[in-house]
Amino acid sequence: MKNNNSNIVITGMSLASPIGNNQNEFYNAIKNQHTATAELKGMDVNIFTKSIGAEVKKEIWNENLTDRDDRKKYFLDYTLEQLFKSSCEIEKYNEASRILSLGTGLDYINVPDLVENISDGDKIIKLDDYYHSTYDVAMQAALKYNIHGGISVNLATCVASSQAIGIGYRFLKKTENKIFITGGFDSMLNYSQYLGFQRLGTFSTWDGDPACACRPFDKKRSGLVLGEGAALFTLQRADEADQKSILAEIKGYGSTMDGYLVTDPEPSGLYLAKAAISAIKDAGLSPDDIDSVHLHGTGTFKNDPAEANAMKIIFGDRYKKIPVFSLKGSIGHGIGACSALEVCGVIYALENQVTPVTVNYEFPDDTVGLFAIKGEEHKMKINNILKLNANIGGQNSALVIGRHGQ
Repeated sequence: MKNNNSNIVITGMSLASPIGNNQNEFYNAIKNQHTATAELKGMDVNIFTKSIGAEVKKEIWNENLTDRDDRKKYFLDYTLEQLFKSSCEIEKYNEASRILSLGTGLDYINVPDLVENISDGDKIIKLDDYYHSTYDVAMQAALKYNIHGGISVNLATCVASSQAIGIGYRFLKKTENKIFITGGFDSMLNYSQYLGFQRLGTFSTWDGDPACACRPFDKKRSGLVLGEGAALFTLQRADEADQKSILAEIKGYGSTMDGYLVTDPEPSGLYLAKAAISAIKDAGLSPDDIDSVHLHGTGTFKNDPAEANAMKIIFGDRYKKIPVFSLKGSIGHGIGACSALEVCGVIYALENQVTPVTVNYEFPDDTVGLFAIKGEEHKMKINNILKLNANIGGQNSALVIGRHGQ
């Protein structure tokens, strides 16, 4: 039995992703196994050793958008606008009862303008003129959309948006008459941050079709592909929500920190497993109640075995039988937005009662040994999905998301 006061439900969803900018487009792309990883077009890639990414089409945001713009602020504005247009629930709460809880990545530096002005020796350069705070982006968005109950901006990269959702979940467990607008927004497809990942040595070394470059769980995996986008949700207490608006229930949340390395996941998977076990316990469930798992699934050499080890700790011998999936073969790694975008995929799986195909998973790897889906979606009864994310540097997060009332 749960010892919490109310169930917490998702009642609205909006998104901007490389494979679709509304729910129908996104769902159809998952069903049809589309991928958006391709040669980058939004910036000059000649200075990089690799030039593959999963871009959101820039004409959707601003026909004049250039490589000098902070792309992620457009994603946030678009998804907020769509959420307010589509959700009838937000208007039930006054402006002071609306809270914005977001996950994202790093602040933005306008490198092209900075370089141009440094080249002019007569100019005095103020770095603040080229530095754009992500918190300021969120604050301006909150003011524009009359969200006056508070702002939380989490910069924990790969786990940022799942932690933002977890904050909303825990807050609403103890507080009535509030609505959380939560999720994540990010883009690493800019000069300084793309270069940073290149220097880390994490990029896929795939030499073939760019569409096949990110290969979660696959024996031929060779690294990650950066993506971008945003996904936002409305979170409410179930006893305050219109039952017809409920998309899914957040049943449990857990978070841990192993502090292993900046570049590598902790190989035993112990602390990722602890986050998962904490979330499952928080949901009032056991591992046997989990039907499917969305793993972090970056397609790197070290992530996939570490996650497999975590699965062994969580599920024991069942780890080879429980179906798992990752969306990163389709949408790339959205960093601060990744877990929010992937929650959209979890909702798709619950609504359609399938474990989706992991795009580009072709050749099983015995060192991983997971039951990843290829070929066709795996039709099955699904009540509860475990959603895992792991951050370079050692932060781990887990959400249990399920069908409401099941």
